[in-house]
Amino acid sequence: MQTVAIKKLPQKPANHFHPFHQLVVGLNGDTLFEVGGMANRLGQQLSCLVPANQPHDFAGDDHNQILVLNVPAQANQHWVAPQVVDQLFAHPGYKKLTPPLQQLIHVSVQQLTLAPQDKVLASHLAATFLHALYHASQVIECKALPANKVDLSRLNKFVLTNLSRKISIFELAKDQYMSPSHFHAVFKQQVGMTPFQYVIKLRVQEAERLLATTQLPLVEIASLTGFCHQSALNRVFKQVIGYTPKAFRLRRQGAIVS
Repeated sequence: MQTVAIKKLPQKPANHFHPFHQLVVGLNGDTLFEVGGMANRLGQQLSCLVPANQPHDFAGDDHNQILVLNVPAQANQHWVAPQVVDQLFAHPGYKKLTPPLQQLIHVSVQQLTLAPQDKVLASHLAATFLHALYHASQVIECKALPANKVDLSRLNKFVLTNLSRKISIFELAKDQYMSPSHFHAVFKQQVGMTPFQYVIKLRVQEAERLLATTQLPLVEIASLTGFCHQSALNRVFKQVIGYTPKAFRLRRQGAIVS
């Protein structure tokens, strides 16, 4: 088990647990964690505490980078005071990092980058940070944001603003302050379809509007609504509406003329 590591999370949502405690801090990009029924976005101002054997979900964007501190669960293997470990990892959750703690993280990352193979340095830096966090823990407790309902109004605005490009489930989950796996489950229960199906529905609705109110070429409508090419728009539009985009436009124009 590596004491300290700088890692990049996968963009695809993942879930696991491990027999040791773990503290995670976001360094760059966006990361999402869900642990103990609480979801949150990590950054340089927020850390996540994961007790041993606690399942947790996680994912990150393409630019994410995290600092991971792995702490043995066995008391006889601690390189940090047992009472510090017992208090910090008594429950899963999140803690805000004060400016001095953020500075300590910054300095630690610099030193680890300069000497990545120095295990003694890594353990001393990890112990220093954990003890500092322990002494500040009485005033920096942080409740995670609620993660049991999707704000559809906010989600619709995000999707429509970004409709012309590919939208990942990570982005949708981040917009709702949820981990991707939790967002997927909550969304499907609340809306009755998957997030992917819902985004397709919004794409088709916008294509339908453009076909009815503009004379834009089909290839341009496909681009504006996030379809990779016109044939993809034709296929999906017919599946949902029952007509090809061209046939829909002709029928619409006929109805207006008559």
